[in-house]
Amino acid sequence: MLEDGDTPRKTFAGRAFKASVVLVAVFSLLPLADWIPGDPPSTLPAPHGSLYQLWVVSLVVLAAGAWVVVKLFPGPAAADKGSGKQGRAARRHRSKASVPPASGPRASGPSVTGEVAWRRWIPVALVVVPTLLYSTTAWVVFDGRPLHIDAMIQAFQANIYAAGHLSVPVPDDPRFFLADLVIEHDGRAFSQFPPGWSALLAVGFLLGIPWLIAPLCGALAVYGLYRLLKERGDDDRTALFTAVLLGLSPWFVFNAASWMSHVPALCFILLGSAALVRGVREPRGWLWAGLGGFGLGLATVIRPLEGVAFGLPATLWMLVRARSGKPALRGLAGFAVGGSLAIGLLLAYNQVLHGSPTLFGFELQWGPEHRLGFHDAPWGPPHTFLRGVQLVNGYLLGLQLLYFDAPAPSLVLALAALFLTRRLDAVDRYLLAGCTLLLLGYLAFWGEGHDLGPRYLIPLAPVVAIWTVRFGAVLADRTRHRAHGRWATALVVFLLVSGWGFGTRPRWFVYSQSDPLRRVDPTVLATPQAQNALVFLSSSWSDQVRARLRGTGMTPPEAQWFYRRVGLCKLDVALGQLEERNVTDPAQVVGALRPLASDSAAMVRDYVSGSPGDPFTGLTQADTAAVSLCALRRFLENNQGGYMLMPFQALLGPTWTGDGPIVARDLHEENRRLLQAYPERPAYYLRAVRIRGGIREFTLEPLKADSAERVWREFDLQRGEASIFEGSPIR
Repeated sequence: MLEDGDTPRKTFAGRAFKASVVLVAVFSLLPLADWIPGDPPSTLPAPHGSLYQLWVVSLVVLAAGAWVVVKLFPGPAAADKGSGKQGRAARRHRSKASVPPASGPRASGPSVTGEVAWRRWIPVALVVVPTLLYSTTAWVVFDGRPLHIDAMIQAFQANIYAAGHLSVPVPDDPRFFLADLVIEHDGRAFSQFPPGWSALLAVGFLLGIPWLIAPLCGALAVYGLYRLLKERGDDDRTALFTAVLLGLSPWFVFNAASWMSHVPALCFILLGSAALVRGVREPRGWLWAGLGGFGLGLATVIRPLEGVAFGLPATLWMLVRARSGKPALRGLAGFAVGGSLAIGLLLAYNQVLHGSPTLFGFELQWGPEHRLGFHDAPWGPPHTFLRGVQLVNGYLLGLQLLYFDAPAPSLVLALAALFLTRRLDAVDRYLLAGCTLLLLGYLAFWGEGHDLGPRYLIPLAPVVAIWTVRFGAVLADRTRHRAHGRWATALVVFLLVSGWGFGTRPRWFVYSQSDPLRRVDPTVLATPQAQNALVFLSSSWSDQVRARLRGTGMTPPEAQWFYRRVGLCKLDVALGQLEERNVTDPAQVVGALRPLASDSAAMVRDYVSGSPGDPFTGLTQADTAAVSLCALRRFLENNQGGYMLMPFQALLGPTWTGDGPIVARDLHEENRRLLQAYPERPAYYLRAVRIRGGIREFTLEPLKADSAERVWREFDLQRGEASIFEGSPIR
């Protein structure tokens, strides 16, 4: 059994622990971000007063319903409650009537055999059932496709791995092909993300089931939590109930059904933690400790911050235990070897692609501003401590709202159990330390993560499940009334069911209708007509401008800076004039564009999506040529559709490197350059024809040179007449 640690109220450590629980409760219940000047605001829906009233009423109703269930269906412990004459009489009667447990041959009778068989099927059920649930959700809600930018980029990289490469050559004209999160370094192109999740997806692409990898990781995370609790010493029913609670959390279900990397990282955290605990429990557990270190290391290869957050307390735990003798020293050695093998893969990858084992893709792409800390960010406002507080407040409020997606707050029971508990064992301290480091890490991280809820906090999901289930035992221990424990268990079930009944249904619909332009079917590119073809995809105006910014050779942070500070139309016209004058030196481009940011204060920003404000910001009625040019671009986008290139590259990989069709971003008059580069290829453009089952289907239309040239000459004419930069370095 693992060593226990007291958390008494009268010690400094106990008081500090309870104060930290209260602090997390404040962050998860109050809209602190709304009371701090600046953005981002809190994620708590307005009006706040109505929401708090709903929370209180819902908690009361659910608690009353759970109490009614306990009264209507009393358990065997109900007769023993109380300390009066009836309670004592009932206990004496049960004592006299009790029969000693069977021994000898009877112990292996049918009931025991059935119990053992039931236990043997638990691991299978905990993997198969969640996999079916998450994969069904993946197809019904997300159409089996990556719909988020990070997931698309990692799927793009997975196709590169599946082809047997770590990177691909940078295309001759990157404007037509590359996205913001794709690195161009030493003539090679690759994803900015760590390699772990893309490597797992590559296996899925090789097997033809990439959509199944995330659901399978989610199911293994559920089993990993069950295994961790069993190794800790919990009984089968408690461990199973906790694992089921995690697996059926609506927030966890949606994240496990997506192509994002957060649930796969959690999968290895839980599997590694379960192996580590077993290695601690067994005298000769050095092999299990090694597997634990390897699992936590693999989590780091997928998401470094999450892996380090749980790897550091695990390392400290093993170092402290190493003083107890040779078996613990062997466990430490196994843990160190396993962790080093996994981390070594990540460091070697960084060395090969980035030029340094400690240089990560994020920093290579965006500079030191991407590091943890309080400083200028690659884009957006500077990251200060107060802004970090706002972000963490938003994440915890989101977790409060979405974990059960119920009308009642999701974290109240877990927080109450943490506050009331008398003891924390070694596993509790390890998990809570990991959660604390994770929150501190994202306090110091400038980026926002609100897609699919507060996805950065996915590693907190099993801890919330553990303490939500444990609320019943803690309450029964505090009140010395076993019926209170049964009431708490019923309340947990009611909370989960109410979430699926009230919150999850509308959210299921909203998610299934989100990002319609990213739900694309690329099968038309597999037809014989498309082979050896050059295919243009109509892209959104903003996507074209961002690609052209990157094509000037300026750094990604500089491109993001201009995109967020200059009106889209002014930026478009300026880039066109630079391209016309063959201004290719990045320093000259930056110097020419910088004066245009003088009206950045007028830009209206959507801080959730990061999209620019009014595209005509900074223009006047006299800028007729520029307005006409931009109006034509926006008309073509609205008429032909504006699609991202990344959904196609996520499913097909980098098409400019293969023998099949080359799919390029439609840049209108600039398409001449690509047509000249591939004169032997027939040219087409993708035209959307129908939406079938939520998926947008396309057909190939020949690119008619005469018709296209008429449109492109109109662009050339209007671009030449634009004169809003008179006197600037562009002229």
